[in-house]
Amino acid sequence: MANLSSLVHELRERIAASSSTPPNIRNDDALEVRFRAVLPNLLNAYVVPSASANEREVFAVLKLIAHTAKNFPGVFYHGKAGAVLPVIGRILPFLAEPAFCSRHAVIIETVGALLSTLRTGDRDAYRQFFMDTLLVVEGTH
Repeated sequence: MANLSSLVHELRERIAASSSTPPNIRNDDALEVRFRAVLPNLLNAYVVPSASANEREVFAVLKLIAHTAKNFPGVFYHGKAGAVLPVIGRILPFLAEPAFCSRHAVIIETVGALLSTLRTGDRDAYRQFFMDTLLVVEGTH
């Protein structure tokens, strides 16, 4: 995970510099490409819904995903359903894990950031997500 630590270090530098310098689109593109390569590995390695999942690692990755969705939506192809929905699908099962009840706010924040990205990039998929969610909720009652 040396690639991850260098990516996180670069992200920290970008956040610190963002208030004092204009954005560099070329560097954003390179950073987005690197995130696209790393995020699937992070999801597979750390965001695994189970009672034995390491809470600290899971929430560190969720916070990174939320920050990335808000500040670098290009990582998720600016809201394309194929990039956003699988990540949401990986995160939602944590709402059912009793060990993670105390941190539902982080889960909801992450899903909210991803949904905001989806709404911007693919309104039809965003609408369909909520239509399907309503059908599931109605089916449970």
